[in-house]
Amino acid sequence: MDIALINSPVRGGVTDYINKLIAILPKEHVGTELIWQEDSTNAISEQTLASDCLYLQYSGYGYAKRGAPLWLLRQLQTNRPQIKTLGIFFHELYAFGPPWGSAFWLSPIQYHIARRLAELSDFWITNREASALWLRRFANDKPHAVLPVFSNVGEMPVYSSNRSMKLVIFGGSALRLATYREAGGKLFSWAKRQGMEIHDIGPAINDKIVTERLVAENTIIHGRLAETEISR
Repeated sequence: MDIALINSPVRGGVTDYINKLIAILPKEHVGTELIWQEDSTNAISEQTLASDCLYLQYSGYGYAKRGAPLWLLRQLQTNRPQIKTLGIFFHELYAFGPPWGSAFWLSPIQYHIARRLAELSDFWITNREASALWLRRFANDKPHAVLPVFSNVGEMPVYSSNRSMKLVIFGGSALRLATYREAGGKLFSWAKRQGMEIHDIGPAINDKIVTERLVAENTIIHGRLAETEISR
């Protein structure tokens, strides 16, 4: 079976997921990654349409700045008769937020796109039961599954019962900064009560107050690490 895995040009967790997926697919189900973007003139090529299965990795913000890739929906609707099997992994559905944010105003369009994609698909997968509950309203009884996303830094083959208690926070500097600001002092208090070490992994956070708090709370700051080290 020839599987064409469709991804956006944005680097991140979804791309890491696809790379892992291609690596573990059996040779008889070789996956080919194709990058789709709005200004691509051959996103739906003869190679893509000839595939036994077109497997779209959907995260709206990867395909459009505001998370509403109408061009992607139009392209799939136009070429749907030529696609043998259309599968979609919904990594996200639609955003929401307060009226002063763009997510609030764009949510109906994002909602429409996710709904239509579910209706167009032959099968679908998502990583959250809440998302599956929403998708079932529009995809009816199509084959589907709820599968958690495997670790992009590698799953451990064996877990030791003697492991020490650690809380690992890793990712981009902006995301980690937002995490520490949102959690506040409760994060450190909770970790202390649990007897946990806090390990911070990723590029340096450019915020003096937060970085000083991490040092004061005895957080183990690693900086950037290789994938194998993060996994360990």
